[in-house]
Amino acid sequence: MSCGSKKTVQFEAIAEFHWHPNEEVNWPHVHVKGNSPEGTLGRTHFPTARISLEDFIRFLIRDFEVKSSLPLAQWKEILTRNKREFVANASWLYYKPLIS
Repeated sequence: MSCGSKKTVQFEAIAEFHWHPNEEVNWPHVHVKGNSPEGTLGRTHFPTARISLEDFIRFLIRDFEVKSSLPLAQWKEILTRNKREFVANASWLYYKPLIS
Protein backbone atom coordinates (compact mmCIF):
# COMPACT_ATOMS: atom_id res chain seq x y z
CA MET A 1 0.00 0.00 0.00
CA SER A 2 1.46 3.34 -0.96
CA CYS A 3 1.67 6.23 1.46
CA GLY A 4 -1.54 8.26 1.57
CA SER A 5 -3.83 5.58 0.16
CA LYS A 6 -6.70 4.10 2.12
CA LYS A 7 -7.90 0.55 2.00
CA THR A 8 -11.66 0.32 1.58
CA VAL A 9 -13.36 -2.45 3.53
CA GLN A 10 -16.90 -3.57 2.78
CA PHE A 11 -18.84 -4.88 5.77
CA GLU A 12 -22.06 -6.88 5.59
CA ALA A 13 -24.70 -7.20 8.26
CA ILE A 14 -24.88 -10.58 9.97
CA ALA A 15 -28.17 -9.78 11.71
CA GLU A 16 -30.74 -7.01 11.33
CA PHE A 17 -33.35 -6.30 13.99
CA HIS A 18 -36.56 -4.80 12.57
CA TRP A 19 -40.00 -3.74 13.69
CA HIS A 20 -42.45 -2.17 11.28
CA PRO A 21 -45.74 -1.85 13.24
CA ASN A 22 -47.64 -0.49 10.23
CA GLU A 23 -46.48 -2.95 7.58
CA GLU A 24 -47.48 -6.49 6.56
CA VAL A 25 -44.84 -8.08 8.82
CA ASN A 26 -45.80 -6.03 11.86
CA TRP A 27 -44.06 -7.91 14.68
CA PRO A 28 -40.50 -7.43 15.98
CA HIS A 29 -38.18 -9.74 14.04
CA VAL A 30 -34.59 -10.40 13.06
CA HIS A 31 -33.06 -11.23 9.70
CA VAL A 32 -30.01 -13.49 10.01
CA LYS A 33 -27.49 -13.77 7.20
CA GLY A 34 -26.57 -17.37 6.65
CA ASN A 35 -26.79 -20.35 4.40
CA SER A 36 -26.71 -24.12 4.43
CA PRO A 37 -26.55 -26.91 1.87
CA GLU A 38 -30.34 -26.49 1.54
CA GLY A 39 -30.01 -22.80 0.54
CA THR A 40 -29.81 -19.31 1.99
CA LEU A 41 -32.06 -17.81 4.64
CA GLY A 42 -32.91 -14.88 2.36
CA ARG A 43 -35.23 -12.36 4.00
CA THR A 44 -36.77 -14.80 6.50
CA HIS A 45 -38.48 -12.97 9.40
CA PHE A 46 -37.54 -14.73 12.65
CA PRO A 47 -39.94 -13.42 15.33
CA THR A 48 -38.44 -11.86 18.45
CA ALA A 49 -39.72 -10.03 21.47
CA ARG A 50 -39.40 -6.26 21.52
CA ILE A 51 -35.77 -5.53 22.42
CA SER A 52 -34.85 -2.41 24.34
CA LEU A 53 -31.99 -0.22 23.23
CA GLU A 54 -30.50 -0.75 26.70
CA ASP A 55 -30.43 -4.53 26.20
CA PHE A 56 -28.86 -4.14 22.78
CA ILE A 57 -26.15 -1.81 24.11
CA ARG A 58 -25.42 -4.25 26.94
CA PHE A 59 -25.19 -7.06 24.34
CA LEU A 60 -22.68 -5.06 22.25
CA ILE A 61 -20.50 -4.32 25.28
CA ARG A 62 -20.65 -7.88 26.64
CA ASP A 63 -20.54 -10.01 23.49
CA PHE A 64 -18.69 -7.81 21.00
CA GLU A 65 -16.43 -6.05 23.52
CA VAL A 66 -17.53 -2.60 22.39
CA LYS A 67 -15.73 -0.17 24.69
CA SER A 68 -17.79 2.21 26.81
CA SER A 69 -16.50 5.69 27.55
CA LEU A 70 -17.87 5.26 31.10
CA PRO A 71 -16.63 3.04 33.91
CA LEU A 72 -18.32 -0.37 34.21
CA ALA A 73 -20.39 0.48 37.30
CA GLN A 74 -21.62 3.72 35.77
CA TRP A 75 -22.82 2.35 32.42
CA LYS A 76 -24.43 -0.65 34.13
CA GLU A 77 -26.33 1.66 36.48
CA ILE A 78 -27.51 3.91 33.62
CA LEU A 79 -28.65 0.98 31.47
CA THR A 80 -30.40 -0.69 34.42
CA ARG A 81 -32.22 2.53 35.40
CA ASN A 82 -33.31 3.25 31.83
CA LYS A 83 -34.42 -0.37 31.24
CA ARG A 84 -36.52 -0.16 34.41
CA GLU A 85 -38.28 2.92 32.97
CA PHE A 86 -38.70 1.18 29.59
CA VAL A 87 -40.49 -1.77 31.23
CA ALA A 88 -42.51 0.39 33.63
CA ASN A 89 -43.97 2.37 30.71
CA ALA A 90 -44.46 -0.60 28.38
CA SER A 91 -47.74 -0.67 26.49
CA TRP A 92 -47.00 -4.00 24.79
CA LEU A 93 -46.70 -6.41 27.74
CA TYR A 94 -50.14 -7.88 27.06
CA TYR A 95 -49.88 -7.61 23.30
CA LYS A 96 -51.68 -9.99 20.93
CA PRO A 97 -49.70 -12.95 19.53
CA LEU A 98 -46.74 -11.93 17.37
CA ILE A 99 -47.91 -13.86 14.33
CA SER A 100 -51.59 -14.22 13.64
